Amino acid sequence: MEVPKKTQACNEDELKGLIERQGLKKYNQPCKPRQVETVASLIRGRNTFLLAATGFGKSRIPELYLDLLCKDRSGDIQGVVVVLNPLDALGDNQVAEKIQAGFTAINLTQLNFSEEAEIDVKSGNYNFVYSCARQSTVTVFFMSEMLTKKN
Repeated sequence: MEVPKKTQACNEDELKGLIERQGLKKYNQPCKPRQVETVASLIRGRNTFLLAATGFGKSRIPELYLDLLCKDRSGDIQGVVVVLNPLDALGDNQVAEKIQAGFTAINLTQLNFSEEAEIDVKSGNYNFVYSCARQSTVTVFFMSEMLTKKN
C-alpha cells in the first residue's frame, strides 16, 4: 500500500494534525490521542500493535489509515487492510460496520476460506479482510502468499 508523497513528507506534528482533521471530518468528533498515534505509526510503516478496551474506537483506526492511502484515478482506495480478531463473530460485526461505512470487507472463516475468496481478495475486491486469530496461521500464510504473488 502506498502513502501519498505529500503525506510522507509531513513531520510528526503535521501528520498527526492531518489525521486529526481527517477523523473530525469523517466522524464529526475528535480522535483520541492513541488513535492518532496508532494511525501515524501505520502511515510511517512501523510494526504496530494496539491493545485497547471495548468501546475505545479501535475499528476507526484502519478506516482512517485506509482513507489516507493513495487512491486510483477514479478515487477508489488502493490497498487491503488485514485484521485478526479473537472470534469469528467479531469479524462478522466488523464486516457489517465496514459495509455500512461504504467500504468492502470479508470475514475469512473456515466456511468461506476458498479459492473464490482468494481470487476476490487478490483482485482487490475488499478493502478489509478479517480473520479469526485461531486460524491465523493459515490465514497469515494465505494472505502472505496472496500478497506476495500480487506484488
